[in-house]
Amino acid sequence: MYTKILVVGTGAIGIVIASELSKNPDVDEVRLADINLQRAERIRDWLKSEKVSAHRVDAGKPDDVVRAAKDVDVIVNATLPRFNLTITNAALKAKANYIDLAMYDYSSYTKQLELDDKYKEAGLTALLNAGSSPGITNVLAAHAADKLDRVDAIRIRIFDNVESKEIVSTWSPKVMWDDMATEPVVYENGKYKKVPLFSGEEIYNFPDPIGPQTVYAHVHEEPVSLPRFIDKGLRYVDLKLGTPDMPIVKFVVQLGFLDEEPVEVGGVKVAPRDLFFKLIPPTLSFEEVENKIKAG
Repeated sequence: MYTKILVVGTGAIGIVIASELSKNPDVDEVRLADINLQRAERIRDWLKSEKVSAHRVDAGKPDDVVRAAKDVDVIVNATLPRFNLTITNAALKAKANYIDLAMYDYSSYTKQLELDDKYKEAGLTALLNAGSSPGITNVLAAHAADKLDRVDAIRIRIFDNVESKEIVSTWSPKVMWDDMATEPVVYENGKYKKVPLFSGEEIYNFPDPIGPQTVYAHVHEEPVSLPRFIDKGLRYVDLKLGTPDMPIVKFVVQLGFLDEEPVEVGGVKVAPRDLFFKLIPPTLSFEEVENKIKAG
């Protein structure tokens, strides 16, 4: 069997996915697709694999995706989540299986789920929110739920720590910071409800070497997706996140640096978030990551 995979998006996550696929003996062809063709070509050359090819694709244009996906078995959507629905529909049209890493918003996620019958009729599979979190977290929760007669609550606790002497972005800064500035959602008594930013503070004792850490309610996919698929009396789902940089995060958000409403500075109107994202370092390139790892 000749296995072909299209990876849409060559950011921090897409690079790793493409690298692993290129080494997999069960994968025969990996197509790297990005709106920036030069970037895709650089990654192709860096991977040094005859399996890998580079293509220019605008993820916002379904026909672009369908063209690049001709005869592929799987489309891996590693671009921004706002393109999820477009690429899910394109995969169906291209007769390819589909996988993405996270959701854009709840309405878009619902529309993806509404394609279930069409995917079944086509003999295809779509795997949504299949990163680490969401993704592995969902699998762990479902695995535990399968072993229980009844599940009243699912509580997910995450601690995120990247140690560096300088400010680095290990994945999309925009997605990460928008997450931090969006009101969390919890599932309670059959309903979804929003809770205040940085609420629900608690100290959770993580396994060594992390130990006890402070975590807060954080917007994420699991409280939305898990109640749809675990039906054993489930009445509560939440997710809380901790990081050593949380005081800085709270300062940035509460001071309004992520606000879209322009403010006047020296006679010039500027949206705080535009300035903020201009100053935040972009995601590390694969060369930079490699060099930093080698340097220790």
